[in-house]
Amino acid sequence: MGLSTLVLEIIEPPTEDFNRLEEIEAFCEKNLYGYHFTESCPAILETKFTKDVSIYVLDVEKTCKLFNIDLNKYNFIGQLGCSYVFLNKDYESNQYEDIENFDKNSIKIEIDKCQYKLEQTKCFFTGNIISSMNSGANPQFYEDGKWTTDTVVIDKDTLMHHFEMYFNDPQYGKPIEFKKHIIDKFVEGKHIVAYW
Repeated sequence: MGLSTLVLEIIEPPTEDFNRLEEIEAFCEKNLYGYHFTESCPAILETKFTKDVSIYVLDVEKTCKLFNIDLNKYNFIGQLGCSYVFLNKDYESNQYEDIENFDKNSIKIEIDKCQYKLEQTKCFFTGNIISSMNSGANPQFYEDGKWTTDTVVIDKDTLMHHFEMYFNDPQYGKPIEFKKHIIDKFVEGKHIVAYW
């Protein structure tokens, strides 16, 4: 497990209405698209690329109650494989790369054992991966929530700001490769950059 930075083709939302997750999945499978919910992608919320949908989503509170997870001690950080992950709040952010410590400090609940609720939400669709790299970032990247709560970039200015703040230090990453594989490949309005 580690930080992957991807340049993805962003797709105009379809005109079809979706009422169930299976309908979105079928649409994406047919068109070779991916779909993503906007809860950890605030930059994309007010753009033409989002679509309102009513679907079943994870009910964090009910799931935590069912599995006795104290939200005062754990943060919900998202899906990892076939599980949802809750991370100990005391876990140091610069240890994300340390899989053994990450596993010791996290609770993973299999998706099919979680509680869900019907909710109006927004999603967006992606096409081809234009470019990607396993990129290191400095500790500030994790402290600022870029891997968990603010994971998508839609404009060049923000991307350049993130490069200077998080990726330009060879001690933590590969600045030359980041420029070549991410910055140089990104086209504003056609692509997004995702920290996943």
